[in-house]
Amino acid sequence: MGGILNNPSLTFNDGVRSIDYVLVWEAFKEDAATPEAHRQRKIFEENLELEGLQLEREAPENLYGLNFVKIHAPVSVLRDYSEILKLRMPMKIFLEIKIRFLE
Repeated sequence: MGGILNNPSLTFNDGVRSIDYVLVWEAFKEDAATPEAHRQRKIFEENLELEGLQLEREAPENLYGLNFVKIHAPVSVLRDYSEILKLRMPMKIFLEIKIRFLE
C-alpha cells in the first residue's frame, strides 16, 4: 500500500504527521547568521507554534548549511481558520467516476 505515510520525505520523523509547509534558510549566508536574524526566526517560529502549528527542525550535515523547518497544520487548526475565513464544505459528496476503456 502506497501513500503519504510510506514516503518518509513527506512526513515528520514520527512517520505519522504530514508536512504541509517547509521553511528553508541557509546558515552560511551572511545576513542569516546574525543575532538579529536568529532572534527574528525564533519569534516567527514561536508565533507559528502559538497558533497551533507543529514544527520540526532539521539541519542535515550533507546539505551544506541548509536548515529546514517542517510545518504540520493539524485538522483542528485548519477547522478553526476555515471558520474564521468562512470557508464552506461542499454540501453533497461528489463520486469519482472512473471510465474504463475496452480494448
